[in-house]
Amino acid sequence: MFDKNKRCISRHNIPHHAAADTGCYAYKNQKKQILAVAAFQLHGSTDTHYGKNPKTHRIQRAHQTFVTLQKSAFQQFLFQVEQEKQQAGSQNGRSHIGEILEHFWRMDAKKQIPDTAASHCSGNSEYVDAENIHVAPNDHYETSQAMIVSEDGYHFDNWKDKRKIIPVVMDEETANRAHTRDPKVWKDGEHYYMVLGSTYKEQGGRVLFYRSKDAVEWEYVNQCRSSSFGRILECPDLFEANGEYVFIGSPMSVTEDGLEYAHQAMCTLADYDASTCEMTLKQEMQLIDHGMDLYAPQTNIDRDGRRVMIAWMRMPKEVENPESLPWRGMMCLPRVIEVENGQICFRVHPEVEKYFDKKAEQLPDEIHPSHNDIPVQMYYPEGSYDIPCAMPYRLKAVLKEGQELDIGGYRLWIEDDRVRADRSRVYKGIEGYRLTGNTPKLGGRYELDIFVDHNLIETFVNGGQYVLSHVVYGV
Repeated sequence: MFDKNKRCISRHNIPHHAAADTGCYAYKNQKKQILAVAAFQLHGSTDTHYGKNPKTHRIQRAHQTFVTLQKSAFQQFLFQVEQEKQQAGSQNGRSHIGEILEHFWRMDAKKQIPDTAASHCSGNSEYVDAENIHVAPNDHYETSQAMIVSEDGYHFDNWKDKRKIIPVVMDEETANRAHTRDPKVWKDGEHYYMVLGSTYKEQGGRVLFYRSKDAVEWEYVNQCRSSSFGRILECPDLFEANGEYVFIGSPMSVTEDGLEYAHQAMCTLADYDASTCEMTLKQEMQLIDHGMDLYAPQTNIDRDGRRVMIAWMRMPKEVENPESLPWRGMMCLPRVIEVENGQICFRVHPEVEKYFDKKAEQLPDEIHPSHNDIPVQMYYPEGSYDIPCAMPYRLKAVLKEGQELDIGGYRLWIEDDRVRADRSRVYKGIEGYRLTGNTPKLGGRYELDIFVDHNLIETFVNGGQYVLSHVVYGV
């Protein structure tokens, strides 16, 4: 159904304090060039000032590239930090979990906002403060979609090769002129298809469908609105898994209970007709991750045809490290998406399984089962167990109702037929954020596969039936 061998997908991910937002997806054309489709947007920033001369300051951004090329597996993961980030005193870092992903992902940061930021970054926006281009007065901005061509998928000339392919949409019945972004492109038969996240008058999210014969000239075809899409829908994705269509997206303002985060990554099964681009949701949207820190997931197909997802783990504060500059922001482990008995599952990728291949003879002191009869096994990468308190490591445990596992202050236990988690002891001094999480009811089966790193704990329940992940500090 999908172009498994010739498509490459890339998404720009920007830290919470950056002022420019670029969603970018790429695919390979018949000339074996890499075509990237992007949504450009300029918006205000209220929590960070970028120095005395914002016109020449380089935006701090992480450029995540998630790639599948013809006759290749995932491209190598590489996280590069720009020199100007160091000069600014802040750095996007990588946890040790990042080293696990070296077989999969490539990340780099290199983009400059010029004096003419309005024309280069925000399509047709004319509302830019000349004294601070990182602020759009009164949040007045517009978005368009653009394409850039690369010969190898790694090198993009943002100045020479970028072209607009979908201008700012002025008709609200079609799209919102400001909040239309995050293109996802795939090829099906003789046509290319694109989905975009948008909103209707900022009152309800929607998905827009476009179609093209050459990936250059695009026509609007259809849209799907749902109350499940929140106020604005971001990062839409549509694909097949085990004969079912799966829709994932990030609706905004869906959990407005006074705690962060109000915007969540969610998924559901869908019916989809490619001839009309008509999509209807078959179920209510469900959380992709029940820790509710995960956001903006993206998927692609690996060399073995598996649909694989990676996503951003939101962090409320920087990680202080005396040996390096502070950093903030990381990605979850790659997860294989499968549909089983009508449920969307997120499983541990086989390459991650291979990485944790050494079994520990005993548990470290920081792991405390509440009962002596709880079976807990620990696995670690080769060569790391000789280091005291080495991370990452993997725990496998089977719990019963009323039993608990304490991992360096992070608590997992079974109550009311659910896996519950509490990070309050490893999330101290951070106000306004959720400290607990739980899965739906599980029917009496509680098999936990837990990946532990310094700042991230990911718990796969019952082989990926549900996942509960939390950002932590001080495990």
